[in-house]
Amino acid sequence: MKIKSFKNLTFLSLQFNKLKEIPKEICSLHNLLDLHLNNNKLETICPEIGNLKKLLTLYLHCNRLVTLPPSISRLKYLEDFTIEKNDKLSFPPLKIQKKGKLNFKNRGKFLIEKKL
Repeated sequence: MKIKSFKNLTFLSLQFNKLKEIPKEICSLHNLLDLHLNNNKLETICPEIGNLKKLLTLYLHCNRLVTLPPSISRLKYLEDFTIEKNDKLSFPPLKIQKKGKLNFKNRGKFLIEKKL
Protein backbone atom coordinates (compact mmCIF):
# COMPACT_ATOMS: atom_id res chain seq x y z
CA MET A 1 0.00 0.00 0.00
CA LYS A 2 1.38 3.41 -0.98
CA ILE A 3 1.49 6.43 1.30
CA LYS A 4 -0.23 8.54 -1.38
CA SER A 5 -3.38 6.43 -1.02
CA PHE A 6 -3.96 7.94 2.46
CA LYS A 7 -5.12 11.32 1.11
CA ASN A 8 -7.32 12.09 4.14
CA LEU A 9 -4.73 11.18 6.77
CA THR A 10 -4.47 13.90 9.44
CA PHE A 11 -2.04 12.32 11.94
CA LEU A 12 1.19 10.47 11.16
CA SER A 13 3.72 9.31 13.73
CA LEU A 14 6.99 7.83 12.48
CA GLN A 15 8.96 8.44 15.65
CA PHE A 16 11.64 5.96 16.82
CA ASN A 17 12.04 4.36 13.37
CA LYS A 18 15.71 5.14 12.64
CA LEU A 19 14.67 7.03 9.49
CA LYS A 20 17.53 8.74 7.68
CA GLU A 21 15.25 10.65 5.32
CA ILE A 22 11.58 11.50 5.01
CA PRO A 23 9.81 9.69 2.20
CA LYS A 24 8.81 12.47 -0.23
CA GLU A 25 5.37 10.90 -0.59
CA ILE A 26 4.57 12.13 2.93
CA CYS A 27 4.75 15.68 1.62
CA SER A 28 1.83 14.94 -0.71
CA LEU A 29 -0.52 14.26 2.23
CA HIS A 30 -2.13 17.69 2.04
CA ASN A 31 -4.63 17.08 4.86
CA LEU A 32 -1.94 16.21 7.39
CA LEU A 33 -2.28 18.20 10.63
CA ASP A 34 0.21 16.41 12.90
CA LEU A 35 3.55 14.94 11.81
CA HIS A 36 5.82 13.31 14.38
CA LEU A 37 9.29 12.53 13.04
CA ASN A 38 11.19 12.82 16.30
CA ASN A 39 13.81 10.36 17.54
CA ASN A 40 15.04 9.20 14.16
CA LYS A 41 18.33 9.76 12.32
CA LEU A 42 17.19 12.52 9.99
CA GLU A 43 19.96 14.82 8.74
CA THR A 44 17.90 16.91 6.33
CA ILE A 45 14.27 17.72 5.68
CA CYS A 46 13.07 17.73 2.07
CA PRO A 47 11.94 21.14 0.76
CA GLU A 48 8.56 19.62 -0.11
CA ILE A 49 7.68 19.79 3.61
CA GLY A 50 6.35 23.27 2.79
CA ASN A 51 3.54 21.61 0.82
CA LEU A 52 1.89 20.48 4.08
CA LYS A 53 0.08 23.79 4.42
CA LYS A 54 -2.45 22.58 7.02
CA LEU A 55 0.21 21.27 9.39
CA LEU A 56 -0.32 22.32 13.03
CA THR A 57 2.29 20.12 14.73
CA LEU A 58 5.76 19.17 13.53
CA TYR A 59 8.06 17.22 15.83
CA LEU A 60 11.65 17.00 14.63
CA HIS A 61 13.47 16.79 17.95
CA CYS A 62 16.17 14.20 18.69
CA ASN A 63 17.43 13.73 15.15
CA ARG A 64 20.70 14.60 13.41
CA LEU A 65 19.45 17.61 11.52
CA VAL A 66 22.09 19.89 10.08
CA THR A 67 19.82 22.35 8.29
CA LEU A 68 16.16 23.19 7.73
CA PRO A 69 14.71 24.15 4.36
CA PRO A 70 13.35 27.69 3.94
CA SER A 71 10.07 26.11 2.78
CA ILE A 72 9.21 25.54 6.46
CA SER A 73 8.26 29.22 6.41
CA ARG A 74 5.22 28.28 4.32
CA LEU A 75 3.69 26.32 7.23
CA LYS A 76 1.53 29.25 8.31
CA TYR A 77 -0.71 27.26 10.68
CA LEU A 78 2.16 25.63 12.59
CA GLU A 79 1.53 25.87 16.35
CA ASP A 80 3.81 23.25 17.87
CA PHE A 81 7.28 22.96 16.35
CA THR A 82 10.00 21.11 18.26
CA ILE A 83 13.57 20.83 17.02
CA GLU A 84 15.67 20.57 20.17
CA LYS A 85 18.45 18.00 20.49
CA ASN A 86 19.69 18.41 16.94
CA ASP A 87 23.21 19.33 18.01
CA LYS A 88 24.57 20.23 14.56
CA LEU A 89 21.57 22.25 13.49
CA SER A 90 22.34 25.66 12.08
CA PHE A 91 20.24 27.72 9.72
CA PRO A 92 19.54 31.27 8.67
CA PRO A 93 16.59 33.04 10.31
CA LEU A 94 13.28 31.78 8.95
CA LYS A 95 10.12 33.82 8.68
CA ILE A 96 7.21 31.94 10.17
CA GLN A 97 3.86 33.64 9.80
CA LYS A 98 1.37 32.62 12.45
CA LYS A 99 -1.74 34.17 13.83
CA GLY A 100 -1.87 33.56 17.55
CA LYS A 101 0.64 31.53 19.52
CA LEU A 102 3.60 29.54 18.22
CA ASN A 103 5.44 27.28 20.64
CA PHE A 104 8.81 25.89 19.72
CA LYS A 105 11.99 24.81 21.41
CA ASN A 106 15.21 25.44 19.58
CA ARG A 107 18.93 25.96 19.89
CA GLY A 108 19.05 28.45 17.01
CA LYS A 109 17.13 31.59 16.14
CA PHE A 110 13.96 32.24 14.19
CA LEU A 111 12.54 35.47 12.93
CA ILE A 112 8.85 35.30 13.75
CA GLU A 113 6.59 37.64 11.88
CA LYS A 114 3.13 38.04 13.35
CA LYS A 115 0.44 39.37 11.05
CA LEU A 116 -2.86 40.51 12.48
